[in-house]
Amino acid sequence: MILHKSVLSLAALVVVLPLLAGCSASGAEPQGIGASAGDVEATAEADTTETTEAEAEAEAEAAMPDPNCLTVSAATIARIQAGVQGIDPANTLTRATAYKAGDRSDVYFIAGEITGAGMEVGDANGLWATNGDPVTDEKSGLTFSVDGFAKSFSDWADGDVQDLSASEAGAEEAIACLEALQE
Repeated sequence: MILHKSVLSLAALVVVLPLLAGCSASGAEPQGIGASAGDVEATAEADTTETTEAEAEAEAEAAMPDPNCLTVSAATIARIQAGVQGIDPANTLTRATAYKAGDRSDVYFIAGEITGAGMEVGDANGLWATNGDPVTDEKSGLTFSVDGFAKSFSDWADGDVQDLSASEAGAEEAIACLEALQE
């Protein structure tokens, strides 16, 4: 993962740069800007967190029942979550999966787990549709609520205006991908 390599490179700079730039010619203690032991520990912890997130993502992909299940980018989750929190700021979109719509050229269905007060895992799985790429979020596109949960728990426009249905090709598969992660 490119991000992981960048974090490792940054960690190396945090450790080496103060040693090179902050030391005096006499060999005394480092002067000026430098990394304390706490900074180095925090960087190491960030590396561990990044590795843990990457491992969790790999486990999630391995748990998916269909190789066409897509892992949704953090930007896409944040965009849909903004609509979820538009109804209730205490609710959160905790995870999501996507699946390419079968009969539409640029549409993806996104199944997401909504959590909030009194909700258990799997109680409120919503289904949205977007014409943006949910993996890279290069083209954020339009987002629509497709099923009853998405319509009730988010303020995204109703997918009925685009004839979007939870029973069309790709919608049920997106939900199956999410349910596989919840097991």
